[in-house]
Amino acid sequence: MKLIEQLTAQNMEPRKIFQTIRKQDPDRFHVQKDVQNVVAKIRAKQRQGLTPMQSLENVLMNNDFIYETREEPGTEIVTEIFFLHRDSRVMWRAFPHVLLIDATYKTNIYNMPFIQIVGMTPTNKSFIIAHAVVSKERGDNFVWVLERVKSMLDECMEPRVILTDRDLALMGACAKVFPDASRLLCRWHIQQNVMKHCKGAFTDDDWKKFMSFWVTLIESPSKAIYDYHLRNMRKRLVECNRSRVFKYVYDSWLKDYKKMFVFAWTDKRRNFGNRTTNRVESQHANLKRYVDDRVSLDRVVGCVRDIVETQFGEIRKTFRESIEKTMKHHKHPMFQHLLGKVSHKALDLLHGEAIRKLDVLERFNSSCGCQMWHSCGLPCACRIEKYMREGNNC
Repeated sequence: MKLIEQLTAQNMEPRKIFQTIRKQDPDRFHVQKDVQNVVAKIRAKQRQGLTPMQSLENVLMNNDFIYETREEPGTEIVTEIFFLHRDSRVMWRAFPHVLLIDATYKTNIYNMPFIQIVGMTPTNKSFIIAHAVVSKERGDNFVWVLERVKSMLDECMEPRVILTDRDLALMGACAKVFPDASRLLCRWHIQQNVMKHCKGAFTDDDWKKFMSFWVTLIESPSKAIYDYHLRNMRKRLVECNRSRVFKYVYDSWLKDYKKMFVFAWTDKRRNFGNRTTNRVESQHANLKRYVDDRVSLDRVVGCVRDIVETQFGEIRKTFRESIEKTMKHHKHPMFQHLLGKVSHKALDLLHGEAIRKLDVLERFNSSCGCQMWHSCGLPCACRIEKYMREGNNC
């Protein structure tokens, strides 16, 4: 019983608690239902006779969360819950440049969509901005959530870039609440859709060739190169009687949405290297290590608290290391005034651009494309070359 109480307090699910007990005491007869019953009694005792909603609010108030709820008009039925940890609010106000948002499922007993909103730090760490439980994934619900997110900025700068999948209701809500932000689409989700609708038209070898053409097209660094690759791909698909494949990728994605995922356009935005919602997907996976589709919302919030507090500690560590430590490959005269003042991640990117300067500019005497300058706000290869030529440092 004591072991079950300890493991339950660590947000371990009953199935894993049962497996732990079996390993420690394989000769004693237990079934998983025994553990589930004990955990249920522990949870009921913790709630102290409170309703699920009262218990949820109790957890939110006692664990440094800011939260809001919305009720169905004319009733007391809660339809939406928005919450964020105070540590998350600190990071969101400090680093509001990029916002990534996606919904996940099977996280609670009500089977309600669970929205996670994620940002990133200059040290390239992801952090959870906020969470919301919504009754439906409609425009009005998303607007309500995003308005809460915006209010937490408290007149700080708003995000420059928002990354989502192609959920039209979510895209519309982002445009309404953050009209000045550039809206980008997740490249990974697009690729999954292309695979779903097109892979059946190819042999395995031909599919690899097509995906190579597709990736080259997406990664076109300029509009002229994009147009060239598009004509080339269309010609090859028509020649091998796969016009329907071209029609799908063009009509469904390229015609209306190319500016939201093709590098020629997205890398002119301050996306800081974010081209997918993988940071959110990673947070989905992290949360689901602790919860399953049968847990109560107060337990979900408890897990979120643990994750946020761990993240906050790790992020503080990366800043401390950037201030106090000097990496060997950063000991370059060009970086001498930056050490301890910008993140290791920024110096890594600058170091890469300095190497690329030698490769691209000196060998081929060509422009670097200025992708680093446009997407990250850091000096690109041609700017570094100019600084060095004029005897300046970064």
